[in-house]
Amino acid sequence: MEGDTWRQAWQAIEPSKWTPSQLFDASTIAHQALWAITCDLSRQSLRWSGTDDPAGEAAEQFVAGVVRSAFVAGFAVWKTTKAGRLLVAHPDTTVVRCVDGEWAVESVLAPDWDDDKGWNVSVLYPPPVHVTTPAPWNWRSPLIASALLNERVAQMESNWLERDTHNSAPSAFTTVSGKLEGSGAGAGSLQWYKGNAVDAINLQGNDVEVADESFQQLLQNRADLITELEEHATMRRERIVTEASEGLLHDPRLSTKRRKVEHKEHAVSDGMEIREGKVLLSTIDGRFHYDRARHQLMLELGVPPQALGESVNSERAGSNAAQYEVAMTLFSRTVSRYRRFVDTVLEKATVTEGGKRIEYRPGVTKTQLIKLTPLLKPEKAVELYADVYELPTSFFDPERIAEASAADAKGRPGPGGGKQQSGVVEVPPVKGGTNRNKTE
Repeated sequence: MEGDTWRQAWQAIEPSKWTPSQLFDASTIAHQALWAITCDLSRQSLRWSGTDDPAGEAAEQFVAGVVRSAFVAGFAVWKTTKAGRLLVAHPDTTVVRCVDGEWAVESVLAPDWDDDKGWNVSVLYPPPVHVTTPAPWNWRSPLIASALLNERVAQMESNWLERDTHNSAPSAFTTVSGKLEGSGAGAGSLQWYKGNAVDAINLQGNDVEVADESFQQLLQNRADLITELEEHATMRRERIVTEASEGLLHDPRLSTKRRKVEHKEHAVSDGMEIREGKVLLSTIDGRFHYDRARHQLMLELGVPPQALGESVNSERAGSNAAQYEVAMTLFSRTVSRYRRFVDTVLEKATVTEGGKRIEYRPGVTKTQLIKLTPLLKPEKAVELYADVYELPTSFFDPERIAEASAADAKGRPGPGGGKQQSGVVEVPPVKGGTNRNKTE
């Protein structure tokens, strides 16, 4: 599917020609958001219940497929085959409907090597309750909810990529400069005053001598010359536009058979200022509006930019820490919701006759683990350290972890056996001045 087909379909109000999955394929920001959620989910390892046996690569791929389907479509259609293989159906190949308040799979396009029986559906973002057989756009997944924001960001990116095309034709006009200066009948600083050597150029081929006897005469002569220049400028501008074939001189999308015209720029340097005829945002303003739209899109997807390591509003370092904490709290709530959803699916899909199943082992980040270590039992801390650093539990000594926790709680011993002192030396203030130049 072409990159902008989904956007054209949305603008034409024909959602039947495209699907949320196709929108996801065209949105790089949605890819980044899903990648952040999947990576944070993997922070807690998948293990068989009651053992330390890892679930395996197949289970992780199954979880990734379930999360992707819920993120894009709002639901996941999955199956456990007779051979024990875990499958996730593509949302575009399924039809789901609500029967007596319960969601069920009506039809699914199964792979050639499997049948269409035994499929289950798990819903994370349901459609409105009155919709019993929802279409793809009736669901309320993060990607569907952010479709308009996605289209806005795509338009901004497209506009910036085609910026040179928009500027290829004459698109400027001139206005009288506001920098005209003079002081009564005295000599001014402008070259159009008091008949200096440049007046020969100002005549513009006229036989009438320009005499700037006063400041008012200067303004009158200047206005007359500008009027004549505007007439010539209008004719030149109309000629350039006509030769440019609708004003697109260097548009790469034009046919190669069209006659090429040399690129020209038009400006009047007669003391007038240039103004853009086609208003395009400056680099600073454009970046501000694009960043704002992208930020809103990522929040709609449940992944603030801070979750990807980006610094937002970093010029206010004092408040940035609080903003980061709020953003990451929102992100952790999003991930927790997906984790509970996946855990429900795994409970149904992986349970064995012996009652074992694949489940998430509790886990924390490295930063959280450092803060929580003094509060944890050494045996549990060993398990968390093993998961965070992806090392066997035999590599960690519970006694040393307990000693390190006690040292952090009471203060690490200093070189003399006592508590380590702070490196900040307090100097009493100097009366009537500062301590800047004080010698020890």
